[in-house]
Amino acid sequence: MNDNEQIIKLSKWSMILSGFWNRPVGTNPFINRLISIYAVAIKTIYVIFWFALCAEIIRFIIQQYEVSLVISSVGVVVNATKIQVKIIIFIKNGLVELFDHVIEKEKEVWESDDEDIKKLYSSKVKVCRDFMMAQIVVSTVAIVLLNVIGVYENKQLIEYNRLHNASLETHFMYKIWFPVNKLDYLGPYYLTMFLFSWSGLVYNCFTHMAFTTLLIFGTVQLQILQIKLRKMADKNQRLNQGDATTSLKKLILEHNNIIEFIDFLNKKTNIIVLMEFVLSSMDVASVAAFLISGIDNANMSDLITMTIFFALLSLQIFVMAWNTNEIKIKSVGISDAIFESDWYLMDKEGQQLTHMVMMRSQRPLAITIGPFGPMTTQSAFLMLKAAYSYISIMK
Repeated sequence: MNDNEQIIKLSKWSMILSGFWNRPVGTNPFINRLISIYAVAIKTIYVIFWFALCAEIIRFIIQQYEVSLVISSVGVVVNATKIQVKIIIFIKNGLVELFDHVIEKEKEVWESDDEDIKKLYSSKVKVCRDFMMAQIVVSTVAIVLLNVIGVYENKQLIEYNRLHNASLETHFMYKIWFPVNKLDYLGPYYLTMFLFSWSGLVYNCFTHMAFTTLLIFGTVQLQILQIKLRKMADKNQRLNQGDATTSLKKLILEHNNIIEFIDFLNKKTNIIVLMEFVLSSMDVASVAAFLISGIDNANMSDLITMTIFFALLSLQIFVMAWNTNEIKIKSVGISDAIFESDWYLMDKEGQQLTHMVMMRSQRPLAITIGPFGPMTTQSAFLMLKAAYSYISIMK
């Protein structure tokens, strides 16, 4: 692992495991070849998974199964489709290539002589890893519980069929089309379910972790710029006005580059944010409605699964909202950083430039919800409010 990849370390592994890291991993050609084969396999498995989910819904509708079964299956297909669309957007818009820029800028941080910048970046690396680990742990727990409970429920169903000479189908775990009776071929069925669960897990983690990493990187670049601006004119150090103005011009260029990066990120991902805003609100509402209305009737396994799923949804919503909100706050903080410097000691040109930068920073950078307003922590609470409205309609 490259020392200049600390902030993207876990996101990089999520891209490798999902088959979307298109650069060599190490220098061993055999390992890289295996990873290439794995990348094709995991993509193929996920596509088959999606078609199996869709085929099962069609079967449910044709054979007139319970409406609740169809609706729950549709919910899974919608989320699987959302993940596919997000990946297509990531790849088509070149967002994976942005990680090259992240690596390059991280190299500059570690080569810097400013210990404050290194300390800040190290703290952000830790924050990023904490967010990534939370996503990995909660997602893994949700998938493992889904499968463990499914195996247990299948065992109970097999026993019931044996005692009552019945042939009830299993609808636990993922509801996929399977060419033979699932309970008669548990080995192949569980192997298929493991492969589908693995592909769903790594794809879901990849889409959330990669986006979150880019958001955190945008935030830390703004904070690094703030440190530099505070130090561009320091009365406690010998100040050469001409050098200070030259340094400011370089920082203005750096500011423009950060603005371009965040604007590009917003332009290419605002549809993703819109999808998350709408669909996550509906998912939270569905799960919350189940937990509220079914608390007396549902079995313990369903309650545990839904509770973990609710925790995963809430985590994903607030991680995204928190980091998009940080970009907005830190972009406005540029003017505060300039004000905290000894800008008044600069020459006339330098003072005019500081005023221009302060005026520009009054227009905050933002990641928007599609063509609508910025995504912030307030937006996350609006999502919960929307979820409450959906629950009211469901009732």
